[in-house]
Amino acid sequence: MIYGGSYLWSKGNFYSMSLIIGLSGEAEGKNAGGKYNYDVDGYYTNSVIGYTFDMAGGWKFDTRVNLGSYDVDGDSFTIPGTATAINGHAEGWNAGIKGTIFTIMEMGGGVARPYLAAGYKNVFSEDIEVRGDFTADFDQDNNFGLVEAGYDYVQGPWTYGAAVYTEFSGDQNTVGGRLGVSLKLQ
Repeated sequence: MIYGGSYLWSKGNFYSMSLIIGLSGEAEGKNAGGKYNYDVDGYYTNSVIGYTFDMAGGWKFDTRVNLGSYDVDGDSFTIPGTATAINGHAEGWNAGIKGTIFTIMEMGGGVARPYLAAGYKNVFSEDIEVRGDFTADFDQDNNFGLVEAGYDYVQGPWTYGAAVYTEFSGDQNTVGGRLGVSLKLQ
């Protein structure tokens, strides 16, 4: 089960948003010895403060900073075919900054918003650990970058979007794309 809530406040070009998401459930897996399952619970929270600057020619620059944390625990389970009991725990904090340049254009009875975004995130006080007959700590680069180019189009209650992006750190690099459609019911 995933549950949570968010709060958004804005005044003029300034805004802030906070959210918390909780999770509680059961994970299941299997290996050559059989199946196993264990309970997982935890939370993720993030707060953002931002300001949108008006620029020349109808362009805008949105800048925001964020602070977030997470804490996820897994109950102990025994690996089938062994006497090894394992449990896992992960927690950490992150802070970041992101800038997005965009414009809003009326087009075909709707509103289009092309954009280009770049961001930086630092993860600190992170602890990812698996415990059992042995203890393993997992370390990864604490600095992450993001570059994204996309396009949103709103017509009536429908919103369509597409983007390409890359996320990167010293340990990993992801290149991907997103397509989306949403319907506003109010």
